[in-house]
Amino acid sequence: MRVIAFLLLALFVSSLFLGVCNGAVWFEGYNSQEPQKIQLNMQHIENASTSLPVVTLILNETEPHIVNLTIIVGTGALFYQTGNFETWLSIDSQDPEKIVGILDSQGSAAGELYKRQYNITLSGLRDGSHFIKIQVAGDYYGPDLEGGKYTCEGNTTFIIDDQTGHSPTSFPTLPVAAVIFLVALVVVAGLLVYYKKHKKIIVS
Repeated sequence: MRVIAFLLLALFVSSLFLGVCNGAVWFEGYNSQEPQKIQLNMQHIENASTSLPVVTLILNETEPHIVNLTIIVGTGALFYQTGNFETWLSIDSQDPEKIVGILDSQGSAAGELYKRQYNITLSGLRDGSHFIKIQVAGDYYGPDLEGGKYTCEGNTTFIIDDQTGHSPTSFPTLPVAAVIFLVALVVVAGLLVYYKKHKKIIVS
């Protein structure tokens, strides 16, 4: 019974040092221990009479300083939008770059829905905050007969912290080898105490 107790204690100690963080990259203002998915607040740049597309960002880090960014832009016939739109991405102070994604459309009770997904890999980013700006430009066909073009943009900030690998509210992160050593040390100490207290004397 005491062995189990010591094992549970070891797991608890290791959880304190490892923390419960899922990654070392998160959107500013978001909990770093939660899935990093947000919807941008888009603003009109040109033609404020049209509805805005829905822009969703999904963020995760597969290796230190290598961030996968998924951008999903959605439009719909219900809002007089077409699937003819293009997207630009800007990181920090860099010039916007046009990105290429895969378009998917499907019918619904509200009319045709269009969704284009972009998968971007960001590498060589330093620790700290990084500014993302997304710009979308496309066509609309109503409510008037002529239609026209629109341009809009939205932005957000994400944070990389590979030095600690956690949000300010979680525990310090130690190297995995050090944590394994600590766990093993606690387990061995527990077993030694257990067997010392329960050793049997054999009389021949």
